[in-house]
Amino acid sequence: MRFPWLSASPRVRYKPLLRVPFVGQEALLAALDTRLQAARQGTSQYVILEGPSGSGKSALLTEFTLLSCRSAHVLVVRLNVNDCVFEGECYGRLCNALQARSEDVLQRLFNDTKRLRKTLGVDWDEAAFRTFLVSADWSQQPHEAADARATVGRADALARLLGLVREHPWGVGAATILEMMRRGTAGAWQQQAWSQRWSTLLQAIQRRGLASGAVLVVLCDQFDTSLLHNDEARQRWLHFWPTFVTAIEASRLPLLLLWAGTADGADLVRQALAGSVPLTTYTLEALALDEQQQLLQRLQRALPRDYRESWQRAVTAAGEALRSPGRLLLATTCVAALGEAEVRTEETPETLVQAETSRLVHHLMQASGRRHPTQAALFHELLEVCAVLPPGKEWVLDDLFPLCDLETLGFDPVSGRTALESLLGQCVRYGLLFYDPYTARYTTAYGMIQEALQRLLYPEDTGRHEVMLRRRLAMVLLHYLQRGEREGLAELQRVLAATEYAALSTTLSASVIPPFRRVLRMLTKMERQQVATTLEAFPSPLAVDLLRLLLSDEEDQVRSRVVQSLANLQDLDTFSVLCDALKDRNSDVRWIAAAALSKVDGAATVDALIPLLMDEDKEVGRIAAEGLGQRGDRRAVPHLIAAARDSYPLLRESAAQALGQLADRRAVPALQELLQDTSQQVRRRAEEALARFSMSIC
Repeated sequence: MRFPWLSASPRVRYKPLLRVPFVGQEALLAALDTRLQAARQGTSQYVILEGPSGSGKSALLTEFTLLSCRSAHVLVVRLNVNDCVFEGECYGRLCNALQARSEDVLQRLFNDTKRLRKTLGVDWDEAAFRTFLVSADWSQQPHEAADARATVGRADALARLLGLVREHPWGVGAATILEMMRRGTAGAWQQQAWSQRWSTLLQAIQRRGLASGAVLVVLCDQFDTSLLHNDEARQRWLHFWPTFVTAIEASRLPLLLLWAGTADGADLVRQALAGSVPLTTYTLEALALDEQQQLLQRLQRALPRDYRESWQRAVTAAGEALRSPGRLLLATTCVAALGEAEVRTEETPETLVQAETSRLVHHLMQASGRRHPTQAALFHELLEVCAVLPPGKEWVLDDLFPLCDLETLGFDPVSGRTALESLLGQCVRYGLLFYDPYTARYTTAYGMIQEALQRLLYPEDTGRHEVMLRRRLAMVLLHYLQRGEREGLAELQRVLAATEYAALSTTLSASVIPPFRRVLRMLTKMERQQVATTLEAFPSPLAVDLLRLLLSDEEDQVRSRVVQSLANLQDLDTFSVLCDALKDRNSDVRWIAAAALSKVDGAATVDALIPLLMDEDKEVGRIAAEGLGQRGDRRAVPHLIAAARDSYPLLRESAAQALGQLADRRAVPALQELLQDTSQQVRRRAEEALARFSMSIC
């Protein structure tokens, strides 16, 4: 992608007002660890973690991962279900997560085998090492322990190297996963649906075998049914979960599968899997009094001294109202913001205790924007983008550029980036976003804050749902286009064709086209060609609109690829765009457009093809002549007769063939002249054409 700044910019560090500790839930963490140990013994475990927004489900999963899943025997993949606009997306994201985790495993193996590779005398980089691992015949390798630090001779080094991979609980599994993903780049894998890819990966791991005690942990976080606004959407998910679990059961892999979501999401999973697998449900209860006090003591360290005692009294008096960790954290952040505000407000610790979530989030929004009052418009647009993102979604700063209209707000790319970084820093400071300085990735806040942010920006329930869904679909579409995910586009088109999205599909272009324009300015020539190629897997009127934008690209090869994609979009109205392509300065573009128009019925097609007979590129004229013959419209006869006298032999040949197909007696003299043509092929086509006029030649 093309950006006017260095990709390796200095690391940005934001200091949030409150550091978020994890407190309590020891019994639940112990129960989850027990389930994990049972899965390591070979008994698959299916667990539901249920609780309202702000109860700490995601934080609990993170704590469980840190405490119990750091062993090399455990391979963890985490899925943000709320980030999947439709159910089929889950498979694709899990496949990508498995690939990323496998690369981490092989990276560790690459570092651990440095001495063995030195003994072998090979100078492998990571790619060559991976190629070696995925090409090894593991069924023939002995199961013997290997010590990479032991002194070995060259003769034993290869066996030790392979033994070390086998010794790692997920070494063979990771190599198998990457082998399957590598095969996918050859093309066959890309033709499979996401569900088939997921099943293929699991079965391949099972065939290769895992070390004793190895287990796969799949965490399905943020499962919320707020976007499932009708029975049709619910039915798709009710069908998805049994199919998902069936694929896992068929692989017979040691597994812990855990869903974390609201009560509605948990009920949907239970309903879908009723009786098929044993389900264990854990419910996150409110913090106990001692746990609340422990968390409050840690949070109070960030409060001004003047507010600590008053906030302690206010929380104690509130009773059950602040027993939710998310709500306690949100309210305490508001008190911290209140203490550092230069302008005093009507809010006090006592009023914040009883305030609704929306009021607390609004207080933090005001505190975030107060430091940059001249950028209020950009800040509002930034909040609108962040509100659309699902809770817990990770993203980088560059992901925002297509979604924010910086030019309209008067920013160039460099100043816009600086302004966005400043505003994002304030959002991180006041808890509306999270930031990891080591990966330079932002994360949207938990569900309670995201829901309140959406309600504040879009007060009407019906309008809010439509805006959220439309913009989420637009973001998913742009994501697939940038990454060439043809399967994802095919799934998205299937979803948009459903009854529930019928009205939404007609208004989707308004949310897609503006950011798509901005995306194009960030892509290289090859990336824009890929976008044009990928769009042919999205047979919808919206794809035609997007290809129309690409038709004005500065690169001839991109425009040629655009017209080819238009030609491949069957049963869509591409006529006007193809007619625009006929005026292109590049003859290849005109040639492809003429060939595509030749397959379109209608009088307007003939009117568009006739001028091409005189195109400066004779090959374009030849294709136009062939198309006019196929259309059967005799208005083209005089123009084809003129083309039959052209100096280019192939154009004369195609014109003669077209005149024969039209069978108009006005063409007989011209065809008879062609019987004396210097080209044998032209004479042959003239003879074939005149055969259609046998009654006139007798």
